[in-house]
Amino acid sequence: MIRQQACAKINLTFEVLGKRGDGYHEIASVIQPISLCDTLTLEPNDSTLLSCNVPRLVTPRNLALKAVTLMLRQTGRRRGVAIDIAKSIPLASGLGGGSSDAAAVLIGLNKLWEAGVSRENLVTMGADIGSDVPFFTSGAPTAIARGRGEVIEPLPSPSPLWVVLLCPPLDVPGKTAGMYSRLQPSMYSQGQHAEALARLLSRGQSLTDSICYNVFEGVALSFFSGLDDYRRRFLAAGAPGVNLSGAGPTLFSIMASQARATELFGVLRKEKLPAYLARTL
Repeated sequence: MIRQQACAKINLTFEVLGKRGDGYHEIASVIQPISLCDTLTLEPNDSTLLSCNVPRLVTPRNLALKAVTLMLRQTGRRRGVAIDIAKSIPLASGLGGGSSDAAAVLIGLNKLWEAGVSRENLVTMGADIGSDVPFFTSGAPTAIARGRGEVIEPLPSPSPLWVVLLCPPLDVPGKTAGMYSRLQPSMYSQGQHAEALARLLSRGQSLTDSICYNVFEGVALSFFSGLDDYRRRFLAAGAPGVNLSGAGPTLFSIMASQARATELFGVLRKEKLPAYLARTL
């Protein structure tokens, strides 16, 4: 039996550079894993089975099952695996939970089956599953993701920080495609926000909300009904700044002090808002 943690991520920067000929968008994004995690248990089994504490995720479309299919093809094995996913990462939140689960299956099966698949090949397999999966399979604690997410450039990690997350329950079908469709060419950039943050990290400077950037932020406030109200309440609770992760709707604030982060988290929870407290990894 293998037990594997699947950590969430936040996008410290997220830029779209343009639309590619294959229909995908070229991106540059600095990604940071955080301590909010799902837990996956993998056990040898004659066939492939999936269980989860969120019943609606037990579906053939779950990315964890796609990861199993790819590993079976890669290794030539004929037996399956029983996978149990204990979800803690909110669904469809912009925190990469499904992608992280799929990456955890790739890494976990590589250990369980003693398959010896290289990290490079795991990243390549991850790219066949989804744009965030290569980052999670790469093992990089902090990185710039380029291309459509499959090109991973490791960066120095920032000093340990605390992150307060506000995860509104605003699940919109086709969210990511819908958000991309609302981008105008004038919103495209050249990756300068990712490069600026990379320089800051290489100098060992502290990370603050002011350096974060997400091209989707303005789009998200109109795309997700009610998100602007969550943002205002986050600021009113004492957040020094509010940022969007991925295509949303999760909002986050970065804090150097555990005491201040815990206080902000407490205020949000007292107001019965869907808040989480995490630290950078």
